[in-house]
Amino acid sequence: MSNAVKDSSSRQNATDRKNFLAVCRLSIQTLCDEAGVSGVIDDNSDQLFNFCNIIENLLCHRYRVQNKKHVGTADSIVYWEFLKLACKSVPYNCIQKINLMDNVKTVRGKGRAWIRMALMEKRLSEYFSVA
Repeated sequence: MSNAVKDSSSRQNATDRKNFLAVCRLSIQTLCDEAGVSGVIDDNSDQLFNFCNIIENLLCHRYRVQNKKHVGTADSIVYWEFLKLACKSVPYNCIQKINLMDNVKTVRGKGRAWIRMALMEKRLSEYFSVA
C-alpha cells in the first residue's frame, strides 16, 4: 500500500472519529437536557433510542475498521463476540446475564441488550475503557 493511500485512509479514519464524537456529544447533551426537564429517562425516550443507536453504530464501525471488513451492511457486522472478549477482564460483567435472557436470541439483540444493560448499570465507560 502506498503512502498516499495510507495517508488518505488515516485522514478518513480521523474524520470519521471526529464525526462520531460530535454526534455522540450532541446525543449526550440532548439526553442530559431531557433528564433535566423530565427528571427521568425511560425506554420511551427518543433521545435514549438515538443514543443507543449511535453506540451500536460506533461499535459496528470500530469493528469494521479494525478487521477491514468494509463490505456488507451494519447488519452483517457482529460486535457481540468483541464485547464478550472485551468484558472478560471486567469483574461482575453483564455478559452472563445477557446469555441467560430467554427473549434475546440473535447476536445483534445481545449486543443491543449489552448496551442497555451497561447504561442501566452505569458501567458503559468502564467497559469502553477496558475495550
